[in-house]
Amino acid sequence: MIPFLALLLTLFLSGLLAALWPQGAMAPDLFLVLALGYAARRPFYLGLPAAFSLGLLQDLLGYGLLGLHAVGLTLAAYAYYAASRRLAPEGHLPLLFAFLWAFLAKWLGHFLVATGSAWTCRPSS
Repeated sequence: MIPFLALLLTLFLSGLLAALWPQGAMAPDLFLVLALGYAARRPFYLGLPAAFSLGLLQDLLGYGLLGLHAVGLTLAAYAYYAASRRLAPEGHLPLLFAFLWAFLAKWLGHFLVATGSAWTCRPSS
């Protein structure tokens, strides 16, 4: 019940922030925070499919490139698991580093999907 309420809160806050956030500024990625929060409390075989599902939901809600956020959030959860396994579990600095590593992995996933779709959508000469 709590993950469903967290998803509803994320949907509400992302809609509210989209309306209130200044035009052109990058809004906070609440789906990334939700995916990493779920991944922090679950083993990887539950966290990775959940991150993929959240990303797919974000893709469907945003009318964007299908799979863009799904791959990004999956790579972010995978990077979070890898970083948190190799760092000491105590303290805020390792948690911040794991979140930063996951954020960079998310953008790497976006880059891979965007460049892959650009190569497949090229007109042949």
